[in-house]
Amino acid sequence: MNHAATGSLTTMVRPASARLETLCILCVTAVLVAGTVALARTHAQAQQDSFIADWQVSAFSGLSAVDQANYNALMLAGDIIQLTYDSAYRMGEPHWLTVEELSVLDEGIGLAPFMRDVSWKQGGEVQWHLITSYLIDGSTVYFGNHGKVPGQSAYLLVIAHLHKGASYKNQSIVWIHRNPDVEPPKTVNIDSLVRNGWKQVVPYRGEDEVKRLRVTG
Repeated sequence: MNHAATGSLTTMVRPASARLETLCILCVTAVLVAGTVALARTHAQAQQDSFIADWQVSAFSGLSAVDQANYNALMLAGDIIQLTYDSAYRMGEPHWLTVEELSVLDEGIGLAPFMRDVSWKQGGEVQWHLITSYLIDGSTVYFGNHGKVPGQSAYLLVIAHLHKGASYKNQSIVWIHRNPDVEPPKTVNIDSLVRNGWKQVVPYRGEDEVKRLRVTG
């Protein structure tokens, strides 16, 4: 087609960085879906066994206020981190968001509990680290320790990724350790975590919402 004849000109502009473009798009997407995801988690009526093992802790009744706030933020962040990775993976540029990208809003995604804002300070000013050495186990981990709020824990956000064959679906699991200054574990194998004092956080359940409504109703 002769564009000059129609008085128009088509110019192809190649993005400077496919990964940067993806992160920008996903940043907007994250804002749009964050509220929906949080609402869905809060009102989920998941049917689960009411039994909690001694190596687990309930997100509803077993966490301090600061631990519960950090847990909720980690679960939402885990969904968005996975979404970002999957998009980059499909473009042939697999990339896990760094703590730096997650902690500064105007230079990256900017997500709680990593973003160093007022909520980060209220959450204990936890020091976060991305640990990719666990990829041999099919997991990527965001580890947080040295929280300053009395009685708070250390945290592991373990993302088991299907591309590594560790799971049939992407999933995020949060573990806590009652020692806020504990060092990162050498492996995220469940048996090893349990032996070293880590507890898996069991998600908020439908029956917990019923109890809450009875108390507040």
